[in-house]
Amino acid sequence: MKSITLGVLAALLLTQCVEARAQQDLDRITVQGRPDYSGVWTPDAKANAELERLMRKVMRKKMKQAAPKERAPGYEGPGGGSPPPGGGVGGPGGPGGPPGGPPGGGPPGHAMPEPNAHGVMRQEMDFASPLQGDLEIVSTESEFRLGRAGGPLTEIAVGRGATELADGHTRVFAAWEQSQFVVEFNTDDGARVTHTYALEDQGNRLRVHTNVAGRMSPIPGGIDMERVFVRKP
Repeated sequence: MKSITLGVLAALLLTQCVEARAQQDLDRITVQGRPDYSGVWTPDAKANAELERLMRKVMRKKMKQAAPKERAPGYEGPGGGSPPPGGGVGGPGGPGGPPGGPPGGGPPGHAMPEPNAHGVMRQEMDFASPLQGDLEIVSTESEFRLGRAGGPLTEIAVGRGATELADGHTRVFAAWEQSQFVVEFNTDDGARVTHTYALEDQGNRLRVHTNVAGRMSPIPGGIDMERVFVRKP
């Protein structure tokens, strides 16, 4: 009997914990049943520094794989100093290959550019995930407004086709994908940037996954990066 009583009490405590957790989640749900992204979000500097470091590491690897293959050491090209078949003195050897770079580096004049998330983002797209300053969002079932906190917010139509930006060359599409919100930029010159917003920690943290593809990507397959924001009280 004692074990049964303890089991019932444990079950009741577990139920209360689950209900409390569910209530915390409901506090971040809008009337329409969507997660509430509304608020001012400040960048998590420590988390973003680590995410930037990991992104650079992955980009270096991809850029190295995409770079043209270097010739083997000692390669002299056609016309090198081997004598022709049948005897006779061979002609002078052709010029050797370019001198090697410093240990562990590439050849001179062909240093790999340092990967930089800031360098691939266009100014007209910055409002969706500011690289500097806080992000402000106002979200409803059919409307999503966002931009740098303290400034004008850009309204994006949700699931109703493209929103044309003021530059006249960029279109924005937005849609809900279950609990995540997706914003995609398309430009006239073939660039594509996609932000996927997801809430964490009972709605107190916002993770923005960004994919840069098309003409804005310096490497095949595009660039993936992430930034984390914390909801301001």
